[in-house]
Amino acid sequence: VSTQSTGTTSMINQLLFAFVSIAILFSLTGAASLSGTYAVSPYHTPSARYYITQVSLTEIVWLGDSNNGGWRNLGTGTISGTTISVQWTDPPPGTNHGQVVLNIVPEGLVVTGGSGFDLGALFVLQKFNDDRSISGPFTVLPYHTSTARYYITQEATDRIRWFGDSRTSGGWKNTAVGVITGNDVTVTWTDINSPNSGTANLRINPDGTLTVVSGSGFDAGAIFAQPNTVVSGSYSVVPYHTPTARYYITCVGKTITWLGDSNTGGWRNTATGTISDNIVTVTWNDPPPGTNSGTVNLRIDPNTRNLIVQSGTGFDIGAQFVRETFTGDLGITGPYDASPDLSATATTTPTYYVTQTSPTAVVWYGVGASWRHTGKGVLSLDSKVLTLTWTYIPTSSSSSVNSGVATFFVGKDRSLVYVSGTGWNYGSIFSFSVPFWVYRNPPLDGIYSVTPYHTSTARYYIAHPTPTSLVWLGDSNSGAWRNTAKGTITNNYVTVDWVDPPPGSNSGRVVLKISRKGTLTVVSGTGFDIGAVFKKSTLGVKKGITGTFSVVPYHTASALYYVVQESDNSVVWLGDSNLSGSWRNTAKGSINGNKIYVNWVDIPRDYTGNPVNSGQTTLNINPDGTLTPVSGTGFVLGSVFAQTNQIISGLYTVSPYHTPTATYYITRFGNTLVWYGNSNTGAWRNTASGVIYGDLVLVSWNDPPPGSNSGIVLLRANPNRSLTVVAGSGFDIGAVFTLKPLPEAVQLTSFTGPYKVTPYHTPTAIYYITQVSADKLIWLGDSRNGNWRNTGTGSLINNNWVVDWVDILPSLNHGQCTLSPNSNDRTLTMISGQGFDIGSVFSFIDTFPYIFNENEDNIAISNIESQGRIENGNEDNIAISNIESQGRIENGITIPMWGVIVSCVFIGLLTLVVIAMIIYLSINLKRVTEGSDYIIMG
Repeated sequence: VSTQSTGTTSMINQLLFAFVSIAILFSLTGAASLSGTYAVSPYHTPSARYYITQVSLTEIVWLGDSNNGGWRNLGTGTISGTTISVQWTDPPPGTNHGQVVLNIVPEGLVVTGGSGFDLGALFVLQKFNDDRSISGPFTVLPYHTSTARYYITQEATDRIRWFGDSRTSGGWKNTAVGVITGNDVTVTWTDINSPNSGTANLRINPDGTLTVVSGSGFDAGAIFAQPNTVVSGSYSVVPYHTPTARYYITCVGKTITWLGDSNTGGWRNTATGTISDNIVTVTWNDPPPGTNSGTVNLRIDPNTRNLIVQSGTGFDIGAQFVRETFTGDLGITGPYDASPDLSATATTTPTYYVTQTSPTAVVWYGVGASWRHTGKGVLSLDSKVLTLTWTYIPTSSSSSVNSGVATFFVGKDRSLVYVSGTGWNYGSIFSFSVPFWVYRNPPLDGIYSVTPYHTSTARYYIAHPTPTSLVWLGDSNSGAWRNTAKGTITNNYVTVDWVDPPPGSNSGRVVLKISRKGTLTVVSGTGFDIGAVFKKSTLGVKKGITGTFSVVPYHTASALYYVVQESDNSVVWLGDSNLSGSWRNTAKGSINGNKIYVNWVDIPRDYTGNPVNSGQTTLNINPDGTLTPVSGTGFVLGSVFAQTNQIISGLYTVSPYHTPTATYYITRFGNTLVWYGNSNTGAWRNTASGVIYGDLVLVSWNDPPPGSNSGIVLLRANPNRSLTVVAGSGFDIGAVFTLKPLPEAVQLTSFTGPYKVTPYHTPTAIYYITQVSADKLIWLGDSRNGNWRNTGTGSLINNNWVVDWVDILPSLNHGQCTLSPNSNDRTLTMISGQGFDIGSVFSFIDTFPYIFNENEDNIAISNIESQGRIENGNEDNIAISNIESQGRIENGITIPMWGVIVSCVFIGLLTLVVIAMIIYLSINLKRVTEGSDYIIMG
């Protein structure tokens, strides 16, 4: 009996130890994966990294790489409690192999036995900002090896590694490095045991899958997906009472949304669901006038990724949801927000679930706080234009049903830009919503105060020249100190290196977190209190002169001027030779009307006490947001300050083009553009209007009668001040609009811009004037109420502009007028002729103050495509202690409080069970057969 009791007690102890080990592992990992990139210390190869993928609760796979070309190794391991036992081997030409035992601890994975590593060596998880949740085991479908797995690890914001394994006897293995750009990954892969290699381009999707776009080794359109992932798309159901029906499913994280449609007009239904392991629980209902509703449980098939009905109502048990595939996928399937206001919350911002169902068809489902609607669209792959017919889903049987047609342009970053039609504001940008990892940083240009701060009067003048860079000039505004800085933006963090110029000597580095509202919070570094907030000042009037400017012509071609409007009537700038590093200067200036009067001074490179260069310059503020020096020192008079990729008003030629003689007279003001195109052969003319989104402009053009052609074209502004055709009709893709610069002397008094006429018979009219040389101008007049348009050609005769004008529509009225120019305020006064009252004045339109950057709703699409994730959806409230690690909240080595609580409850319940078992066994031990050495417990 003593022996039997000892055996029983030993078994119970082992059982208790096993459960406690599982509980401890649960609390250590917080039910999170051990997947990630690990460094080992101490280690014989400091540059080495281990890319670990946790495949299941009991299995890991790793790829080890020296990262210096020296060696690689492959490992497979089993997890038992908090212990991991890994069998590792170096692939040829290496021959080393062995086993290592690791223990999971809060700091990482510690070596407790085996070969190849020092005892006590620690595997430490490497952290970074932009974890795309694409680390894990992936299958590929379709694929030549159905058993294959790809173990992918994102090791940095812009880089992944993978280990591919056929998982067949004598099969293949490969490794790869991938570079992440925006939401695209370019992967270079190499077989381990063969000379095969190649490159594949993958697209990161909102549902966490990867789609093969092009390259070698994989079928275009093949999808990488982790286990228990529902792939977004269009599904048919087999068998089903309505064979034509389709379910348009969108997966985000562990939730799904669907729109079901009979496609016969018979019924529709909508649903939401949650994913737990491989089961999706969906609650569905038919909107009015339908009344059906129910719940269905679907199982994710790991091999086909079909969804199989397990139980519930509305579907046959065993029926399968089968995802439909096609070529020509643009990657626009997913959840979208149409929210130019980045401060909008999830409760007020509608979400649109878009599903591309074929190369030319799209279905979408919109959900707002008090409404829903559906739409079907026709997609043009050539022009990337989507024409959508939408209708509201009634919320009750008596509610009215709105409907309409809308046109969108599909951007390179898979955003949708609203062009025309009904239902949205012109220029609205639909972009993938939280939690797809696209971070849209707001424009940061402006003047900031810091709270708390040692100098309450200090201001920071910040310029945001590119999506990934930041520059500032800090000034105490008391004469005590100044500093300058350059920063690098990674997702929603900016790392800034700052320095006090001589005679100051302080310097440091600070890391700031960018909020969706445009504030900057100090999370680490020197010179500022942790938690201090940079907040942008607001201005009553804006002239569009906050931004990063280059100057042409200029003695330093690489130079940039970071200009910040400080108040209604003052500006500050920081000038930097940039690449040459030879000089910097600062300036403060006053604004009077449309002129800036600047006093500038060079910042010394070292403190000698000697005088430095300084001067005064007067600049014109032009309607297109450019600046022109018209008097003073330091600049070529008539040169042009223009912001990076800014669209500038003027005369353009197009090449290649079907009419080489054609010219386009473009006028920009605010975020709008107007042009007048002329073949200059008498064959055709056209007019156009467009909306500007950062460095992109979407233009709708048409030929006036007798012409009938029309179309839409998307142009991108280039750093060299040209425009390139990106997509659309009427122009070759890649054709370039080249600006013909005016002589510097003409720039001093250029009359290029949008003009109103006072008094005038049509108060709404605007005249878009382009001065093309010292003695010639062209205009396009538009009533802006649809009644008439006209064109004019003017010559400078005896210091007056003599303009011959003719109506385009609806009549052919024509005439001549003589205008007297005022070079100071650039007005034109009617002194004789027809069409205008004598004495009427042409002056720049009232909307001359030019909105360009601060809180700009229409964020550049190029900004969007290269950004990282929006963390958690409530990222403004993330604890700074979590942020300071500059990466994901630790994945597998954190001890979360909820994990500890759950573990304690689990252990308590387990203890009660064990006590009950002991009592039971003590009562029944005498019944055990005599001579037994141990008890087998079932």
